[in-house]
Amino acid sequence: MKRNKPFGSSRQALSSLACVSALLGLIGSAHASMPGKEIGEVSFVLGKAWIQKAGAGRERIAIGTTIGVFDKIETASDGHVHIRFADKGLFSVRPSSTVEIERYDYDAANPSASAVKFNLVEGEARSISGDAAKSARQNYRMNTPLAAIGVRGTDYVVSAGDKGVEARINQGAIVVAPFSSQCLADALGPCNASGLELAYGASQVLQVSATSGTPVMLAVSTQGLPDSFVAPVLQPSQVAAAPKEESRGELYAESVATLAVNQKIALTRANAGPGAGVVPSVPDVTAVVAPPREFTPDVAIATQALKNSQLLWGHLYNQSFAHDRIVVDYATASEGRRGAVSNDTYALFRLENSPRVQPGLGVVGFALNSAQATYKSNGAIELLDVFGGSLNIDFNANTFATSLDMRSKTLGPLGLSVSGRIGDGGYFSVVGPNHEMAGAVSLDGAEAGYFFEKALETGVIDGVTLWGRQP
Repeated sequence: MKRNKPFGSSRQALSSLACVSALLGLIGSAHASMPGKEIGEVSFVLGKAWIQKAGAGRERIAIGTTIGVFDKIETASDGHVHIRFADKGLFSVRPSSTVEIERYDYDAANPSASAVKFNLVEGEARSISGDAAKSARQNYRMNTPLAAIGVRGTDYVVSAGDKGVEARINQGAIVVAPFSSQCLADALGPCNASGLELAYGASQVLQVSATSGTPVMLAVSTQGLPDSFVAPVLQPSQVAAAPKEESRGELYAESVATLAVNQKIALTRANAGPGAGVVPSVPDVTAVVAPPREFTPDVAIATQALKNSQLLWGHLYNQSFAHDRIVVDYATASEGRRGAVSNDTYALFRLENSPRVQPGLGVVGFALNSAQATYKSNGAIELLDVFGGSLNIDFNANTFATSLDMRSKTLGPLGLSVSGRIGDGGYFSVVGPNHEMAGAVSLDGAEAGYFFEKALETGVIDGVTLWGRQP
C-alpha cells in the first residue's frame, strides 16, 4: 500500500514515530478491519471503474459491488462511482481517481467507538460522513499525497495529486494539515497543531502545494476565463432575497464535478504561473429571448402522470425538495424500471426490454416537455424559468447536441449548450471544464431525459429535463 511521505524534521525520527503509530493502529483495528469485511456497496457507476480487493486481481465495478476494508477503487477519465456505506455515509469517486479504504470500523451499538480512514492516492472525491464519522470525528481521516484531512463537519470535496491538494466544504468544517512530526500519515483524526480550518460559507479553496507545504486559503476566482462565463457578483441583499430551502437534502445538491472543476482551474493556474491563458472549451452563456411557453411547471406534476412515461426521475437517498416539479421518490421511480444515469441528487429510471436502442432510428429531434432547474449560491436557492431548448440525436453517427434557455431573477438570462457521443445502450454524457451532464433515451427513441450541472462565479445552476420525440 502506498505510504505518504511527511514533511518536516528528521526522517529517522519520523520513521520511528510512524512505525509505532502503524503498530498501534494495527493492534487497535485487528479485529474489525480485516480484509474482505463488507462495509458498503456501490450504488451507481458511470463509465469505466475497477476494484481491487486484498489478494485478488482488479475487476470492473458494477452497481451492487460490495466494498470491503483494504479495497482500492480506480476510475477512468469517464468513470464515476458512488458508494453507500453501512453507517449511511456516502462517498463519490470522480474521474481519473484512485481511493484506498484503509479502515472502516463501524460500531452501530456504540458509534463513538468507530474509526474511518481513506487514502486518496490521486484524483477527486467527495465524502459525506455517516454515523461513524459524525460520532467519532477524532477517529476520521482522509490522507492525500501531501496532507491529512480531518472533519468538524460532514460534507467536503478534495482534489489531490503530487503537485498539490485542494479542498472545498459543503457543510460543517474540515482541518487540512501537511504531514510532519505533528501530523503522521498513520494516525487518525485531524492534525490540530499544524492544520488550517475551512468552514462552510467561505467562498474559498484550501490549498497545500508541494513546493511550500503550507496550507493557504485561496479565493474562488474566474481570472483568465472569458467574460461571457463570469456572472455578476451578488450583493448581500440579493442573496437574502432569494428563497431559502430548509431541507437538509440540499447538502447533496452541490455538484462534485462542479467543485472539482473550480479546484482544477485554480490548481492549473497555480502550477502554470502568470499568463497561463484561458481555460479552453468553456461554453458561452448566451442571451435568451423568452418564447411564450415556459417549461417549468408552477407546481409538482402528479406522480401518476409522470409514471405514464417510460423515463422517470427519482430522488437518491430518500430526498425531497420544495422546488421539485418532475421528480418522484426513489421507490416509485425504481419500481419496474432500471437506473440509467445519476448524479449526487437525482437518478433517471427507464423501462427496458432490451440492452440496446431500437435499430434504424436515424436522426431524431426532441421537443422539451418539462424541466426543473435551480441556481444555488451561499445557501440560497432560486427556481429558474426554463423557456426552451433543443435536443437532436443522430443514431447513425452516435452523436447528440442539446441546448437550454433559462432565466434567473437574480442573474438574468442563462444558457447551456453541449454536444457529445451517445452509445448503443442509449446513454450519453459530457464532463467539461465547468459543466457536467448525462442522460438517456428510451429504447424506442420516443423519450429522452438528462441532468445538467454548471459552475458560475457565484454558485451553481443545475436541473433535470424530459423530452419527447418530435413527429
